[in-house]
Amino acid sequence: VAEAVALADRVVVISEGRIALDLDVPVERPRRRGSVELARLEGKILDRLFG
Repeated sequence: VAEAVALADRVVVISEGRIALDLDVPVERPRRRGSVELARLEGKILDRLFG
């Protein structure tokens, strides 16, 4: 998840053949891993995956 958020402009999570989350990553480049913005986006994705 951290790598997807750091590298992608958009992250799509698919669950049971359907789009469960479609998230834009509006963070400017270069992106710093561990930044608050990226951590917030990672949290949204992880909540959808495991929440």
